Amino acid sequence: MSLDPRLVAQLRVRPRDWSAWLVLADWLTEHNDERGELVRLRHRLATEPLTATNSWELRELVLEREAEITVAFAATVGSVEGVRLDWQDGFVVSTRVTAIEPATRDFVEGLDGHPAVLFDERTLAPRGPVGVHSWLQHAKMFRFTRLALSGQRLTPYEVAAMAECEALAGVWWLDLSGNPIEDAGVGYLVEASWFGDLTWLDLEECQIQLVGATRLVRAADAGAMGTLILRRNPFTPSRLPFRSPEAVATTTVIV
Repeated sequence: MSLDPRLVAQLRVRPRDWSAWLVLADWLTEHNDERGELVRLRHRLATEPLTATNSWELRELVLEREAEITVAFAATVGSVEGVRLDWQDGFVVSTRVTAIEPATRDFVEGLDGHPAVLFDERTLAPRGPVGVHSWLQHAKMFRFTRLALSGQRLTPYEVAAMAECEALAGVWWLDLSGNPIEDAGVGYLVEASWFGDLTWLDLEECQIQLVGATRLVRAADAGAMGTLILRRNPFTPSRLPFRSPEAVATTTVIV
């Protein structure tokens, strides 16, 4: 049984909205899907004023039912080395890819449209150094939304290749900490068509000087950035340009 695409779309836009979850619960119950009951139990746990004893009992029931349901649906999804699935209420809600191989590509591709997949937040988190070009060529198929590339030894030229990749348009979370991208890499990064959609960016210890840091802060303030991390870079934080109160209120710069 495939989920109603309209309900899935609602939840992807409002993943923390209980009203959307309860609409899904009603739909699941109407279709004799036990996950509807689980969603309602979790809603009670999150919203009802319960005594300590009742809260503990309900939490234990939720954990027990979720484990049972997840095991049942996990059997229909399968598994493969190099991909970790995160579950909630019997649904896959995120995927963590640690290896770009034919088996992982086939497995992730098979998740599309699966009834156990609700909203699949996809993170690339390589186990060790991996060439940028080896995964960029598959980025369109994987549709990554988060890139955890800390310590990958990326150079400014590899950041340039990332910046030119239109398939990264869905990425909103990017960790490049520990990569020597320097000011040159910053220049490529802020020119990427998808940079303005980033809401979280970690550039700790990336050998960024004051010129690059200034450019980053101005670009972050102009986009959707919520958090920009610039710790342990060779510039004096007090020399960053003045930021308006409006900019400070929307983007947190950590130096």
